[in-house]
Amino acid sequence: MTYVAGIHPVEILLSESPEKIQGLFYIPRQSPSPRIRKLLDVARRKHIPVTPASPEDAPRSESPHQGIWARITPLSPLSLKAWLPLQKNRNICTLLILDSITDPHNIGAIIRTAACLGCQGILLPKNRSAPLSPVVWKVSAGAAGVLPILQEVNLARAVEYLKRNGFWIFGTRAQEAIPVWKAPWSERCAVIFGNEGKGIRPLLKSKCDFHLSIPLTGSITSLNVSVAAGMILYERNRWLALREGEKQNA
Repeated sequence: MTYVAGIHPVEILLSESPEKIQGLFYIPRQSPSPRIRKLLDVARRKHIPVTPASPEDAPRSESPHQGIWARITPLSPLSLKAWLPLQKNRNICTLLILDSITDPHNIGAIIRTAACLGCQGILLPKNRSAPLSPVVWKVSAGAAGVLPILQEVNLARAVEYLKRNGFWIFGTRAQEAIPVWKAPWSERCAVIFGNEGKGIRPLLKSKCDFHLSIPLTGSITSLNVSVAAGMILYERNRWLALREGEKQNA
């Protein structure tokens, strides 16, 4: 069974993807919190089964359940070929590619940031990646059930396919790259983030059209990958907003 635990992730799922919830479970309290009472009421109104449970029934996870959890339909990642037609009427499209990121907290944080900043999907390798575990769901604050998740065996082939379909490919690295605020963004682009220690694998790196960096001025010389993803996506959004403003003023 696949479970999502915690108040905020359950809240997001009930709001954005209630069809994914097979049942809601809660630990009865003498004085339940108003947020939990509201979630139970929403679930009942949406005809989702609600079941009282004991602490021993709670899913075992690094993430605290806070007295409530949902049993969900297992996530079925899309293939790139299934996802791309869904974007055919979209002028602006941003895809993140996560190459060999093995920390589920990083993947969850990136998914949450990508959902907040308007990305259209996250592409993961089928191997060399942390699984989409309850930890990922929890850290993503439920965004893993909302944002399209894609999986491919061969990311290098996936990048070639994206290029043939009009995407520019941006890699990320610490040095010898374009500062992110000077990025030559395009309407349709994919941004690759590499492994926490080794970065992007050489073959995938060679297929990038441009490489971006975040110049640092402090004594610490590297950023957590999820923080870097947030900064680069924010710059991408800033470029899109400026471009839209120029269009309106033209």
